[in-house]
Amino acid sequence: MADIQPPDLKITRRKALALISAGGLGAVAGLFHLTKESDPTTNNAGNANESDYIEAESIKEHGGIEGDPSIEAAEANVTAIHQASVASNENTVYLPEGEWYVGHRDTGVFLYPGDPDADRGAAGLSFVGEGPAQSFLTVAPEISGTSENIVVRYSKKEDHHNVEWSGLTYDGNENELDLPVDRSQWGLHLRGSGAFRFENVRFRNFHANGILGSASGGYSIDINRCSFYRIAIGRHNNMDGEVVGHHLGLTIDSDQHLTVRNTMFELVSGTCLDLNPNSRGPVIFNNCWARGCGDAFIKVNGGGTTRISQLYFQGTSSELTNALETEPGLGEHHGRNFIYRLDGDKSNLPEFILNDIEASGMPYHAIQVRRGLSMAIEGGKDGPIVLSDIAGYEDFHGALRDDDDKESRFDFDIGELSVHGTVGNVFRAPSSVGSINMLNRDRNGGLGDTGNISIKTDNQGAEPFDPVTPSRDEVGVITVADDVE
Repeated sequence: MADIQPPDLKITRRKALALISAGGLGAVAGLFHLTKESDPTTNNAGNANESDYIEAESIKEHGGIEGDPSIEAAEANVTAIHQASVASNENTVYLPEGEWYVGHRDTGVFLYPGDPDADRGAAGLSFVGEGPAQSFLTVAPEISGTSENIVVRYSKKEDHHNVEWSGLTYDGNENELDLPVDRSQWGLHLRGSGAFRFENVRFRNFHANGILGSASGGYSIDINRCSFYRIAIGRHNNMDGEVVGHHLGLTIDSDQHLTVRNTMFELVSGTCLDLNPNSRGPVIFNNCWARGCGDAFIKVNGGGTTRISQLYFQGTSSELTNALETEPGLGEHHGRNFIYRLDGDKSNLPEFILNDIEASGMPYHAIQVRRGLSMAIEGGKDGPIVLSDIAGYEDFHGALRDDDDKESRFDFDIGELSVHGTVGNVFRAPSSVGSINMLNRDRNGGLGDTGNISIKTDNQGAEPFDPVTPSRDEVGVITVADDVE
């Protein structure tokens, strides 16, 4: 396990007011500390200075109502958020301790930052709270009757510049909503352009998606010390397992990026990241933990270079099976893969660089590429790739699979790889190429069809390698009180 010292991300109003009283930052409506992003090698946050503070306007000072789930209070809170975001020089709304319900009786798009025809948030609408166990932004149950999908939607017409969410729980309250089959709900819909940063935020209980990004992809996203919990379970169950949703569903343009660090993902019918067809920008996951992902960690429809390091992933889980209303025997979303590609531009070769990876519990395959597509899989040099408990559902056999069509292929350049506990062979990869320096394997049918893959050392019966990965408690939001999901 990595030796991780979590940074103190608590928003401290007292410290800000002390600086104000000392004359260091000037007298403003409210200043709140945003910790700088952790150093990815040490996981230690930088020391606070003047630039680490932002101006925020309190929802309460603009007529917000705490603790009332009624539609009247929810609409009053939407109005208060809008007024606070406009009043703040940085469009930032402060959520004091408590639960702040939001919604609109006439439209599911209850916050619409930057839309010129709706007074529902300034273009750069940001939130700062007292911490995920103290400040809650919660969807009001009565908005189920609206005619649209339920969402916070950033306007596609705007440059939202710098958007910051920090120190709160954003709760979709999906179990309290009575959504018909043709309706859905997601946490955020990112459109337009801008730099979006999420730090110490818990996203939970959304019907379809946590964060969805438009196909234009004109945004960059940085996620640090966040938790995504119970996403798209309702969508799967409402549609009899025919439709899923994702923690993140994004298009990253070639000149933008997605960076996710120190983050926890748990319970989703689809994937942690659905990488859309037009994606070509760089993606980084570092020091993350994921469990109970119905489809995979990443579904690859597009992509440029994706770097994943210090990741623990478990596809299946008893919690996921208990949450889904379809049995695993029906072939539904109970773990499936680690990384897979079945669609997208055949001329595009997404590149995955994997180091210190522990992936287990995948009833289909660990990594698969099919239908005339390809992927480059590299790494295992700065930390091993470890795959276990794979395949065995129906006719799914083998840990790493391409199709027999001579076009579907992997391009491997791997240092250390171990594969243990596979129904069938390790490889079903007749069209693949490249090299693997050292393979440790046990409890499988055999090496299988390796195509044109060169394996320098094949250690049959050897123990798995030991990657450096975090535990669940070492990542995700930081709370200052005991908290239950």
